[in-house]
Amino acid sequence: MKIKLLLLCIMAFITACERPGPEYPIDPNNPVNPESPNIIRNAVKDVDGNNYDAICIGNQVWMSTNLKTTRYSDGTAIPMGEDGDVYHDHENDIYYPNEPRRYCPNGNESNVNDYGYLYNWQAVMNGCNSSTNNPSGIRGVCPQGWHVPSTAEWEELRIHLSELDDSNSFFLFPAGNRSGNYYSAFDKYPYFWTTTECAINSAYYYYFSSVIDLHSLASSKTNANTVRCIRD
Repeated sequence: MKIKLLLLCIMAFITACERPGPEYPIDPNNPVNPESPNIIRNAVKDVDGNNYDAICIGNQVWMSTNLKTTRYSDGTAIPMGEDGDVYHDHENDIYYPNEPRRYCPNGNESNVNDYGYLYNWQAVMNGCNSSTNNPSGIRGVCPQGWHVPSTAEWEELRIHLSELDDSNSFFLFPAGNRSGNYYSAFDKYPYFWTTTECAINSAYYYYFSSVIDLHSLASSKTNANTVRCIRD
């Protein structure tokens, strides 16, 4: 009888000490890498057939590489921008093009496979209005089941930056940006759009200056940055 009670107490202790698993479901068809348990392989496929791994950070699940789709999830094409296509109508204070455009990092198509595309804010939002919500609720350019993060979601990520290390996937393949008609910071800094508007002609983006140093600035909506989608 004493042995039976002792066994019951041990079982109760073990049960009480168990910790719940992650809140996000793990798809058995998208196995977690045992060496990097926060990585989900082939977590999502875009409409062009590109596969993306994902990284679990806190309660968020982010794409671990930059988006490189040429189309929205409904199949609508995202037009390629052209050299010298950005200009400012000073009289009416309007920047053009004010329609969706995508660009090759550093102006070179061979960079797209590793670095993804640079998108202007109009392409990122796909006609949606600014959002500061967490989650943003803006699918925009992202695949179904995923969305473009707001500033609030980037700030949530900031809380967990200490969990990242030198393999921080946000700092891999930094595509730089396109400001006006000029490319800059290619292979040096990663710049990521948010869904959050700053003013009528500008919106916020985040960039890493090192693997754990995250900053926020505003940029003209005609400028082009990369996109990291986050799971709904």
